[in-house]
Amino acid sequence: VVHAHLLRCMARGQRELDQLRHSYPEFHQLLEPTHVLACKWSLLLHRIGPEQRVAEDASSHAEAAVIVLQRLGYSDERLFGLVRRLVEHHRTMISLSRNANYADQAMTEYFEASDRDVVHMVLLYVVNAAVLDVVRDESELESIRRFFGEAAQILSSVRGVLKKDEAIDLINTYFEQHRRFK
Repeated sequence: VVHAHLLRCMARGQRELDQLRHSYPEFHQLLEPTHVLACKWSLLLHRIGPEQRVAEDASSHAEAAVIVLQRLGYSDERLFGLVRRLVEHHRTMISLSRNANYADQAMTEYFEASDRDVVHMVLLYVVNAAVLDVVRDESELESIRRFFGEAAQILSSVRGVLKKDEAIDLINTYFEQHRRFK
């Protein structure tokens, strides 16, 4: 059962990447081969590790995923960091998108989970959407899509900004301005 789940997650992840290319080409073009590889490994390894189902377990699953990659001969710390983040947060957007009453807080937590990095935000969306699509909860999947759509509107000010530091500055400015007008 887990084997089938993981294979479906990977297939859905590829479908999400393809949809991203069509719906958000400006974000898709930011993805490098390492980012796509991290996304795919995260989808394959997100259930590796202890079987307990507690919130604190996410980091142990993430560490177990990195150990698997190391044993497979990978040594790229950047890949490890991405896989670690994506496995640890493979359900973060699901819980955040449910938090409609606290939309600003949820969006802030999403930006924080992604380290206010545009590529990380995109990858978190792809991984979360793929995992949710596999369990076939259409209303939750639609909620995540709307949530990412809102994030994409915020990120639209980042379009054309390919340097991480500049993108982070723009995101921080958005939050500062948004707080002033509340």
